[in-house]
Amino acid sequence: MGNLKLFFTFKIRLIFALSLLALFLIHTPLNKQFAVVIFLEFIGYGFVCKKLFDKQFSRKLKSFPYIAAIVDVVLVSTLVSFATGGIKPLFPLLCAFIGVYAFFAGLRLSLSVAVVSTFIYFALFKFFGAISHDASYYIVRISLFYIVSFFVGMPVNQKDKHRENSEFLTRRLEAEIEKNNKMKEKIKKQAKELVVMHELGRIMNSENNSLKEISDKVAFILARHLGLKSFCIFILNEETSQLEIKSSVGLPKGIERKIVINVGEGITGKVAKTGDPMLINDVSKDERFTYFGGLCRNIRSYLCVPMTIDNKVVGVISATDDKPGYFTVADMNLLMDVASHLSVAMQNIKYVDKLRSMTSMDGLTGLCNHRFFYHRLKQEIASAGRYRDKLSVVMMDIDFFKRVNDTYGHKAGDRILIGVASIIQSACRESDLVARYGGEEFAIILPRTSKERAMAIAERIRERVKKRSFCINNEGTKVSVTLSAGISEFPTDGQTCNALVEKSDEALYCAKHSGRNRVELYISQ
Repeated sequence: MGNLKLFFTFKIRLIFALSLLALFLIHTPLNKQFAVVIFLEFIGYGFVCKKLFDKQFSRKLKSFPYIAAIVDVVLVSTLVSFATGGIKPLFPLLCAFIGVYAFFAGLRLSLSVAVVSTFIYFALFKFFGAISHDASYYIVRISLFYIVSFFVGMPVNQKDKHRENSEFLTRRLEAEIEKNNKMKEKIKKQAKELVVMHELGRIMNSENNSLKEISDKVAFILARHLGLKSFCIFILNEETSQLEIKSSVGLPKGIERKIVINVGEGITGKVAKTGDPMLINDVSKDERFTYFGGLCRNIRSYLCVPMTIDNKVVGVISATDDKPGYFTVADMNLLMDVASHLSVAMQNIKYVDKLRSMTSMDGLTGLCNHRFFYHRLKQEIASAGRYRDKLSVVMMDIDFFKRVNDTYGHKAGDRILIGVASIIQSACRESDLVARYGGEEFAIILPRTSKERAMAIAERIRERVKKRSFCINNEGTKVSVTLSAGISEFPTDGQTCNALVEKSDEALYCAKHSGRNRVELYISQ
C-alpha cells in the first residue's frame, strides 16, 4: 500500500512539473479560480505526504520528505505566481504552505520549507521586478515564515515526540509482557517437569511394585501432568523379539492385545532396533508408519523414545496426537527422561525378583524354601479367616531316605528329591504352594481346600511317587521310593502357622508309625 502511495505522489509531481513547463512555453496566464483550486489540491496533497512520513518509509527514504518539500514549494509558488500574473498572493500562500507542512510534518521539515520559501520569495520578486520596499519590510515578512513554522510546528513536534515515546513505551511494555508470558510458560512447564520427575522418583523408590503397576502409574502421571492424550508403554518380549503394550492411555479398548510390533517394523520397531528417538510431525507423509488396520487412523503427530538398560533396548514409549506438529524437541527430551526412569525401575524389578528368588527358592528342587513357606502360610491363613474359607496343610516325607543316601550316595538322593518335587508340583494347582520344608520333607499349602479334598490330592501324589522309578546315576540305575503324609485343616485343627504345621507333623508321625507309604488326617485326641 505504501509503494502505491509513493507511485501516485511522484505521478502528481510529474503532472505539476509538466504543467509548469507548459506555462513557460505558451506564456498563457491562468485565472485566479484555477490558482485557488491548485492551492486546495496541494493542501489535500499535504495529507498524502503525511502518510508518507510513516516509519516504514522514513527508515528507507529519510531524505524523501525534504526533497518533496523543495519540489512542492517551487511548484506551488511558481504555478500560483504565473497563474495570477503577479506575486501579491505569494506571501500568504507561502505562510499557509509552511503552516500546512508544520502541522502535518513537524518543526524540522517546516523550517526547511521556510528556508526554501525565503529563496523562492526573493527570486520571484526579482523575476517580476516588484522589489520596492526597504529591507525591514522583507525581514518582517521572512521572519513570519519562521514564526509560523515555530509556533505551528513546535506543538506538533512535542505531540509527535509524546506519541513516539508512548509508542516506544507501549512496544517495550508489550515486549516485556510477551517476555514475561514466555518466561511464565517456561517456568510453568519446568514446574510440571519437576513434579513429574518427583512423582516418578517416588514410584521408583516404592516397594512391592510390579512392572505392570509401575507402567500404569507412569501412564497416569504423564496424562495428568503433561496432558498427553494418547501414548503407549511397550515392553520387549525377549523370547519373541516383539514389542507388547504394557500400559496405555487414550487408545481404543482392547487395542493392547491387537498391537504387537516386531523389532525393526515401522517407526516404533525401528526405534527399538536402533535405540534412537524419533519425532514425526506428520505421519501421513511418512511411509514407515503403520496404521494397524485402521486402529490408529486418527494419528498425525508421533513421538517415540527407547527404554534402555546397559545400552540394550528393553522397550519404548510412544506418544501420539491428532494434530500435526504437536510435539517439540523439549517434549522428546522430557519423554527420554521418563523412559530413563522407567528403565531403571525395570532393572530394579529384575534385581529384586532375582533376589527374592534367591532368598525364597530352594536351590536344588526349585521349590519354595522353608522361610517363604511360612511367609505364604501366614498370608493364606489371614485370607481364609477374612473370607471364612478352609485351608489345608500337607506335610510329606520320603520313607527310608537315609537308607538311599547311605546305599547310593547323596548325588543319588538329590536326583530322587528333584524327581519327587516335580511329581508333587505337577499334581497341585497354580493357587497351591509347594515347598521343600527341609531335608527329604515337603510341605503343601492348599487354599480353599477341605482336608478331605487334601486327602485325595495327597493320595494321588503318593500313588504317582510309588509307581515311579527314579534314575539315580549315568549308568541307568533306578530306585523306587514311597511317601508318607499328614494333613491338618484351618480353622478346625489350628488357627496359626505353628499350630497347623504341628498338627500336620503329628498326622505324618502317625502315618510313619502305621507302616509308612500312607496318608493320615490329624485327629484330635
